Amino acid sequence: MIYVNIGTGLFIILIGFLVKQYPDLIAGYNTMSSEQKRKVDVEGLSTWMRNSCIFMGGLMIAGGLLFEALAIPLLANNIILISTFTVLPITIVKAQQYDHNKTSKSAKYTTLVVLLVVIGGLVAGLLYYGMSTPTITMGNGIINVSGMYGINREVASIELVQNMPGVTLRTNGFALNETRKGHFRLENGSTAMLFLSSQRGPFIQLITRDKQTIYINHKDPEETNQLFAELQFGL
Repeated sequence: MIYVNIGTGLFIILIGFLVKQYPDLIAGYNTMSSEQKRKVDVEGLSTWMRNSCIFMGGLMIAGGLLFEALAIPLLANNIILISTFTVLPITIVKAQQYDHNKTSKSAKYTTLVVLLVVIGGLVAGLLYYGMSTPTITMGNGIINVSGMYGINREVASIELVQNMPGVTLRTNGFALNETRKGHFRLENGSTAMLFLSSQRGPFIQLITRDKQTIYINHKDPEETNQLFAELQFGL
């Protein structure tokens, strides 16, 4: 997830420089008539949009790295959401000051509310997708995991263990509450793919043919035991 934060932050910063260079990329301004555009302080607007994007992107990168270093995964995972909902409303409201067209305030704030609702819906959908329990099957020695960070790998061995090394770093994954999905670094220095719904055992430990370690479990230990039996049968 840290790479997602950095990549998204750099992308937002790039957008900022682009809208400064090409103001027609600014939503709303690009649909105005020539007469309406003459009533917009485009120099001030494009500068404000650039600076806002730089700040938002920098917040995503710096905040993600900071919360990762402080081992606060909830904030690190949601820094894109936090940055967006912190900076975007201010950006939109301030941008109205550069538009001298006679548009009602209610119409402008309605646009802001709709935008925030859309963003909130997208974020909620992403969180729901990340928290959803994946479908996990094995046939002919190949493990299939659906959903976020899903995989299709050939398995060399499978074992049910009561403990696993602690997680020290999320390198490219999703973490919220006890859910862990994706790529993580462990206390013993190794890396593993995790599909965990609980931080308590038992855990299904799989080693793939290409030497990748995978840990899987469900919240209910009985469900984990049942899944282990099913995966064993498909090996």
